[in-house]
Amino acid sequence: MPEDPRLPPEPDTEAAAFAPGAELAELRVRGAELGGARLPDLRLTDAELIDCDLANVRARGAAMVRVAIRHCRLTGLDWTEGRVRDVRFSDCRIDFASFALGQLDEVAFEDCALVDADLSQARLNGVSFVNCDLSGADVGGTRFRRCELRGCRIDGLRGVESLRGVAMRWDDVVAAAGTFAAAIGVKVLER
Repeated sequence: MPEDPRLPPEPDTEAAAFAPGAELAELRVRGAELGGARLPDLRLTDAELIDCDLANVRARGAAMVRVAIRHCRLTGLDWTEGRVRDVRFSDCRIDFASFALGQLDEVAFEDCALVDADLSQARLNGVSFVNCDLSGADVGGTRFRRCELRGCRIDGLRGVESLRGVAMRWDDVVAAAGTFAAAIGVKVLER
């Protein structure tokens, strides 16, 4: 039976379940509009988020485990002091987002824009960044263990010295030479 155009559309029950302190598991959400939501202590497990708007979501102390996030907008996301484990971000806009003081384990960022993102003081274990733009991101005081950057842009990266121990391909190291030189105070001569 077709919907009556005079009535509001049925709410997306999965998106409506997102609330502060909620424990959500085994769900697939497509196209949810959660921008600006306040979701502290949210627990998201065994989930898939596709084409969702999570811009400016405040989820301090939240956790996600075994989650796939694809084609989502996470601009300004605040996941400060949160936990992220076994998560894959694919083709997402995660600029101005914060994972500061958080724990990220076995996480993959693929084809993501993390421009001006804040990863300061976070602990990253087994995290990979593939074809990501990390321009202007802050990694100051971040601890990296078994992490890789492949094909990433790191122009203006803050806290470059914290990258100690990160694995990079040689051509990526050469491409980032200016950033590394600036971090240790080397002046580049034009001629």
